[in-house]
Amino acid sequence: MLARLARVDPKLLSPIVHRKQGIYPDLIQLKARDLLVKNRTRLMNAVRGVLKSAGLRCASLRNIVLPSKAATCIPDELKPSLTPLLETISHLNKQIYSLDKAIESTAQNRYPETTRLRQISGVGSITALQYVLTIGDPWPIRFIPEIVPAYLGLTPRRHQSGSVEQQLRISKAGNKQLRSLLVQCAQYLLGLLPGQ
Repeated sequence: MLARLARVDPKLLSPIVHRKQGIYPDLIQLKARDLLVKNRTRLMNAVRGVLKSAGLRCASLRNIVLPSKAATCIPDELKPSLTPLLETISHLNKQIYSLDKAIESTAQNRYPETTRLRQISGVGSITALQYVLTIGDPWPIRFIPEIVPAYLGLTPRRHQSGSVEQQLRISKAGNKQLRSLLVQCAQYLLGLLPGQ
């Protein structure tokens, strides 16, 4: 079909715009941080689950993130089993902190357009950099502003049949990592509203 269209009228086909090769290491850096955070969360939930099944509770999740504080919550008989998990959480904390600093430096030095995005309350260097790298250079061919929410899966799906037109949940198409970050930013902003 494309070959026939190209033969009849090549102007009907839009040019394909690829991402620049130089942004892939930065995208992988963001993905690596995301994976580390997810693994840390799984380990923290595992520690909390073990403590809960033993009838114990840490005062807060913050205590598990900081293994030195978590040691006060853990009885001596569970320490041999949970100490390796706490040490792994501590190591992941250091790795995530290191990547946070590298991402902040990358955003400031190589992508100055992130500065404008970070002016919005709740948007940090991670979200701003992920947005800039995912969207790329939107002009002149790749996007018009109205298409970006649909590209990210943030527009509602529709069910249309005869006279019925229902608006469903968001489509969740597109980049899952960026969509997740944008939803977190929106939740942060909603939490700042008075009366929430």
